[in-house]
Amino acid sequence: MFKTFFLFAAVISIQPACAWEASTEGPDVFGVTKVIATEGGVRDSLVVQCDSKETLFVAYVLRKKEFEEVTEAPAMLYIQGSSASPLKLEATIRTWNDNYAGVVAVGRIPELMAVIAEIKDSKGKVNVGYDISGNQDSASFSSRGSTKAMQRVIDGCKLSDIPLPPA
Repeated sequence: MFKTFFLFAAVISIQPACAWEASTEGPDVFGVTKVIATEGGVRDSLVVQCDSKETLFVAYVLRKKEFEEVTEAPAMLYIQGSSASPLKLEATIRTWNDNYAGVVAVGRIPELMAVIAEIKDSKGKVNVGYDISGNQDSASFSSRGSTKAMQRVIDGCKLSDIPLPPA
């Protein structure tokens, strides 16, 4: 499932932090369409990735120290757009690639749809944070282009049938 992290390392190393970008691949020979939406830069990024069959995840990806090992562990991921309180997701910290670690929430679940809606409707900035055994960190990202990027995720991955959780 996680092998679909296509070209992300290349994207974040050459892209300045200025606005949400979304790209679509497919459909492939099996009829699967993949979409990745990102905002951020070399230090850290916010990523939403999915495909039209089963994969959906939101990740806060951050640069790790050279040669640092990342032990997979449970985490909490927080995302806040224009809402008064952040949305809270069960996540996992894990190695993303040689240079980055990711706090990743996975599943075609209502809670991730709520995050996509939060990012899509955000005005100003999108705040992201994590808590791993009491260790916390946070960052802010632009919401510029988020409406179009999240709509591309919803449409390309056929997510409109996933309900939002009760308020």
